[in-house]
Amino acid sequence: MASRNLPVLTTQTAIARRRFLVLAAFLVAVFLLGGASREDEIHLILLRPLAVLAGAYALSVARIEQLREFAVPLGLLALLALWMGLQLVPIPFDWWAALPGREPYARLQELAGIEPFARPMTLSVEGTLNALFSLTIPAAVLLLIAVQDNRNRARTMLLVGALSLLSILYGFVQYALPSGDSLHLYRISSGGFPVGLFANRNHNAVMGGMMLLGLAWYFGTLTRRSPWLALKLAVIAGFTVILFLHGFIAASRAGLVITGVSVIASFLFVKDSALLRGEGSSRSKSKSKSGGAQLGTQWRKYLVPAGYVAGLVLILGVIFATQQTQALDRLIEGDPLQENRGRVLPVLIEMARAMLPWGSGFGSFEFAFRAYEPVEMLQPKYFNEAHNDLLQWVIEGGIPAVLIAGALAVWMIVRGLAAFRTSTNPYPQAGGSLGFRMSDAATKRLAVLFVMQLVLASAVDYPLRTPIMMALLAVIVAVFASGEKRS
Repeated sequence: MASRNLPVLTTQTAIARRRFLVLAAFLVAVFLLGGASREDEIHLILLRPLAVLAGAYALSVARIEQLREFAVPLGLLALLALWMGLQLVPIPFDWWAALPGREPYARLQELAGIEPFARPMTLSVEGTLNALFSLTIPAAVLLLIAVQDNRNRARTMLLVGALSLLSILYGFVQYALPSGDSLHLYRISSGGFPVGLFANRNHNAVMGGMMLLGLAWYFGTLTRRSPWLALKLAVIAGFTVILFLHGFIAASRAGLVITGVSVIASFLFVKDSALLRGEGSSRSKSKSKSGGAQLGTQWRKYLVPAGYVAGLVLILGVIFATQQTQALDRLIEGDPLQENRGRVLPVLIEMARAMLPWGSGFGSFEFAFRAYEPVEMLQPKYFNEAHNDLLQWVIEGGIPAVLIAGALAVWMIVRGLAAFRTSTNPYPQAGGSLGFRMSDAATKRLAVLFVMQLVLASAVDYPLRTPIMMALLAVIVAVFASGEKRS
């Protein structure tokens, strides 16, 4: 009987390996080619066709139950694509001119003597087309994860984490070398700062801050039975210091705030980790019989917080000793209300009100903003993005986009709160070769905190407009969609 099943198992293993290799290759391509948000970056000419091919491959091998498991995020992504497509459909000029926010443009067309013609709802056809094509990235990631087994889904999280840490290390190389700017991958980039695989230092800093929380979560999956435990602990400790330092040398206030949030939230994973609870030790049972386990719980109650604070103080001491405090100086000394990003907030609110309920069209912010830009804010540098993606989402997408984002948020909140309410072990797979699954409560808790960090970063910037962060969000959404199933 065993010999008959062997070819079947071998075939299933080969299929699983092939599917994961496709997913891994695509994610590597996203990180190498998807660090910029500008629509005129040449890298997108390669990346988006790859996304279409990857998504088509996933659909060709997917089973209906796999797609059903991801029905909510894929369905909402399809609705978003549909809304973007409707913004591109030409409508009679009278209808277009009656839309909120179009009156100035209609008057200019009349003054220029241009005959009325059918126009699409969006104020920028090219911008909306670019936004529509950008959805190929998260769609491909979701579809590729949907066709993976439990083990490979868990490996996907490790791969994304490794690629993210690679971006941080590459940023350190850029920062350390005198000619580091020559290592930047994009023609328009944050010169003199560690940008890693991104074009914008803020986006790399935000991802680095999030990965600090990811390391704490991964630490929680380890036990004394975990293979290569000493090496894993050394890597976690080393990258913790590196990520903390990066939050300061990137001189990004958004990155520093996200790093601070990770420092606080990571304690939730560290204090309940299987390793610090003593799980996986052959001596744990004998200790429990003699009362040793109770004693261990008492000393861990005080030692873990003390060690946590001591490590934090040590890292901060290194940062201040090396005077790597640019981000902190900007956070304390700078007054956002006196900067353009702060002064533009009332203008953005006015635009959002003027464009409701249908929006100006995805990707049209740069052109719509010109009609509202105050004279005193005119300067050589222009606003191509609102630097507040929450408001820009409303400005460009209107009420339909808000409803789609709201539906996704409600779905994630419902699933996320269930993970926090569970009274069972949040790390049921701890101690195995991987130590976790996407469906674990601890993993879903991490996803909730990641989403909160991305929302916080999006309130002052636009990280999710880069393909890398789109792919990262798609992996996070896949955590919410994943449930227990047979591998």
